[in-house]
Amino acid sequence: MSNFLYHHTFLKHDPKEKVFFIPFSKRWVIERTLAWLDNDRRLCRNYELLLENSENMVKLSAIKILLKKI
Repeated sequence: MSNFLYHHTFLKHDPKEKVFFIPFSKRWVIERTLAWLDNDRRLCRNYELLLENSENMVKLSAIKILLKKI
């Protein structure tokens, strides 16, 4: 779970262009996923006392999103 919330920014460098970097499209995938998770009412506030319970709620919400896609 520790790697789930980290966002790494990867940059492309093309010396031929004047633009110094081009962000990868993975950023939008991560932002969209976090927006979907934020729509879950249970995750809008942290009701859990333990971090483990909160982590499990994120996993359950992700499973719920995946099941809706099927």
